[in-house]
Amino acid sequence: MTTCRHDIAERALSKLFRKYAVLVSNYTLPFILVPLVITGICGAGLYRLEKESDSEYLYTPQNSLAKTERDKIGKLFPQADSVYDSLRATYLGSYAGLIINHKNRDNLYTRQNIEYIMKINKQVRAFKTKDGKTSYDDVCEERNGDCMQNSFLTAILDDDSSNVNKFPITYPIYELDIGGGNDSVNINLSPEIGGVTTNNNRQITKIEAIELRFFVSNSEDCNCDAWLASFLDNVDGINHPDLILHKVTSNTIEDELSRSATAVVSKFSILFTLLISFSIITQIWYGDSVRSKPFLALAGVASSGLAIVTGFGLMCWIGVKFIDLVLTCPFLAISIGCDDMFVLIAAWRTTDQKKSTSERLKSTFEEGGVSITITVNSTTISSDANLLFSQTLTDVLAITIGTISSFRSVQIFCGYLAVVLLFDFIYQITFFAGFMVYEGRREEKNGHFLTLRPVLSKSECIEQEKSTSYSIFCKGGISQAERDSQIDNNEKFAIDNKPHFASEFFKTKFAPFINHPFVRINTLILYIAYLGGTIYGCTRVDLGMELSRLAPDNSYVISYYAEQNRYFKKYFYSVSIAIEEEIDYLNLNNIKEINNVRQNLKNLENVHDEYLGNDWLLDFERFKTKHNIVINSQDALYNVLKNQFLNQPAYRAYNLDIAFSNKRILASRFWVTTKDSGPSTTQVELMKDARKITENAKLKMFSFAALYPIIEQYVAVLPNTLQNIGIATATMLVISLVLIPDVFTIIWVTLSIASICAGVIGFMAFWSVNIDTISMINLVMCIGFSVDFTAHTSYAFVKSSGETNLEKMQHAFEKIAFPVLLGGLSTILGLMGMAATNVYIFRVFFKTMLLVMLFGLLHGLLFLPTIMITLNGLCKKRGRSPRVSNSEIKA
Repeated sequence: MTTCRHDIAERALSKLFRKYAVLVSNYTLPFILVPLVITGICGAGLYRLEKESDSEYLYTPQNSLAKTERDKIGKLFPQADSVYDSLRATYLGSYAGLIINHKNRDNLYTRQNIEYIMKINKQVRAFKTKDGKTSYDDVCEERNGDCMQNSFLTAILDDDSSNVNKFPITYPIYELDIGGGNDSVNINLSPEIGGVTTNNNRQITKIEAIELRFFVSNSEDCNCDAWLASFLDNVDGINHPDLILHKVTSNTIEDELSRSATAVVSKFSILFTLLISFSIITQIWYGDSVRSKPFLALAGVASSGLAIVTGFGLMCWIGVKFIDLVLTCPFLAISIGCDDMFVLIAAWRTTDQKKSTSERLKSTFEEGGVSITITVNSTTISSDANLLFSQTLTDVLAITIGTISSFRSVQIFCGYLAVVLLFDFIYQITFFAGFMVYEGRREEKNGHFLTLRPVLSKSECIEQEKSTSYSIFCKGGISQAERDSQIDNNEKFAIDNKPHFASEFFKTKFAPFINHPFVRINTLILYIAYLGGTIYGCTRVDLGMELSRLAPDNSYVISYYAEQNRYFKKYFYSVSIAIEEEIDYLNLNNIKEINNVRQNLKNLENVHDEYLGNDWLLDFERFKTKHNIVINSQDALYNVLKNQFLNQPAYRAYNLDIAFSNKRILASRFWVTTKDSGPSTTQVELMKDARKITENAKLKMFSFAALYPIIEQYVAVLPNTLQNIGIATATMLVISLVLIPDVFTIIWVTLSIASICAGVIGFMAFWSVNIDTISMINLVMCIGFSVDFTAHTSYAFVKSSGETNLEKMQHAFEKIAFPVLLGGLSTILGLMGMAATNVYIFRVFFKTMLLVMLFGLLHGLLFLPTIMITLNGLCKKRGRSPRVSNSEIKA
């Protein structure tokens, strides 16, 4: 009978790492110096750092349908610089904005208030750049040779406050006489005035807010950014006792995010201080000055710092742009690096003190063979070092999978973090391993961790009756007699080789506690409550992120968007319906189909059914009726359109809505206006409904709005998140199948991943965190952390030689509980620098990662052990064991 071994990869890797450990022991200094040289070379790449701050590029999906539609609109209906029209612009454009309201929400439509607002309008137009050379008139977008202005103030009131209440003004459409009663133009006032109260004739009686928009050119040779900066600097100098000004520019989100990111960088010092202090405290073995390793802990933190510089520099060398979100990488990298450090030190401490440094390092790295990928050694659970390699591959793989996301911000962040974590692992087994060798040699000489001078062991202190102070601060290690002893279980020296007090706590206190029937019952009830909260939260979580949330909470832009939402959402954004094929506009069936599409759109709940202009077909029919025009041929249609209709001042804007070629209409479009569509789900449904209506039309047409690329992120974020989680989970499962010789453990790991990820998503809703590009990153990383927290507990329990549940759990907890706990706590500490930030993306990063850490620890140290103990007991009662296999399975 043959034997099929499932630990082939484990044994091969263990052999490889054993040889590697010998190499590090024999040639230690190069393993410390080479990482320093690599860091210097790669770090020079930081001088090539190029930043990307375009929020649409970063936080909306690539190659989305909306962006494809935008390109089609741009080709069908090109817009010349001299005829800029904000309604018809395919991009949100560059601008400065002011929303003005009364401090008591009183009526602005008084002569006094309007006079001052007109004065503000003129002041802003006169703002000049710092060099005094550029004003608004030099950079403005033009229409028919004039700068774009507020139509309500300049066209209707004619820049004269005495016209207030002199004649009735209807809202939202006002028909402005421009030809002495012979001609007029319809002006849509909804983007310019808000909080409007009208009488029964729709005539304005009250206005609570007025918005002034100053559109600037997007041309590269324009000094536009300088003028926008000047606008922000100078507008604060405009003061009025009763009026409040809320400012914004198209650059505000990017500028404010950069400013806040700089503030986050200042927290790095706090991060380093916290983690260095935490590392030193946890690595001082009280009562043993030899086995204490505070300076080795410092080397571990330094190793992570080197990895950050190397990773960032390398990415800059190869031309990957830097984004503000990447500033969270150091928080994670240092935290995970400390986790790795704790694991390696814990592994070192399980080795035999009597052996040489080389032998102890070989034991440490040999045990890490399998866990360079996924889990602990199959024949012994003494290897806490295995956690290091497990965390490295699972974390790096999970994060690398994030680079397939359709969001650029996720791709760039995951690329940076994956490279940093890869170098962190490399430096842990080179730079840090080199310091482990020097620390091992010190320990081999029984040297004090601070003075390096040899000290007495505990047994020698007792024999020589040393003072209490010497016993507290100086004693430690083992004596030469103990080192020369060939008796492994010498009871005289056993007390000197006792495990860390925390490991002892988990073995003697915590394991019996969770094994108690009363505690198990309550833990299972708690887990059921956790699942209930998870399911409920998953039904309540929102999707997507408003780009305005990229700004800090105390940013001036917050009040602007608040006022915009309050006053200017009744008439929200316009949606164009583009007919992209050449059709016969004299064919009544075609006109009927267009009318049906228009009416179906207006029947939607969040689309206005009233006439709001910007519909050339409707206006053309009115024009023909008014002038008694009858059209019987395509040539006549062209002549009337080009030479009469589109030459009228009221209809000149329609030149941007009709595309001609050889006297034929190649394409055309009309517009409908949406209402405040509320939450993101409603906006998504509105976009989908509009697309469905146009797709089902008999004519070839499609809908588009400038906000569609932003709304599209709400559609893409959930499929992207589920795709990344699914691929990451499948990848972890494949690795587990290859490298874990136990099916039972694989099942527990898979179920734990699902439980932790679902819990994070569900409880995000209770913390007002949406599924967006930021939380997507954390959910992908959650896969790797879930494996780290649960694989070791489950495998250690399954492979334990203990006879009872308590013995199994004691055996498992003694070896893996403390390193896992330290890893989770170090990550939480590392993220504390983002906890107090006033920026949404950094705060969300902290919240989601905190949930990942807490739920991971809760599963690894409480839920999973309790469930395994319970099921193991039930299986024993039924006469079968849940242990599926050992490292050898008979074939």
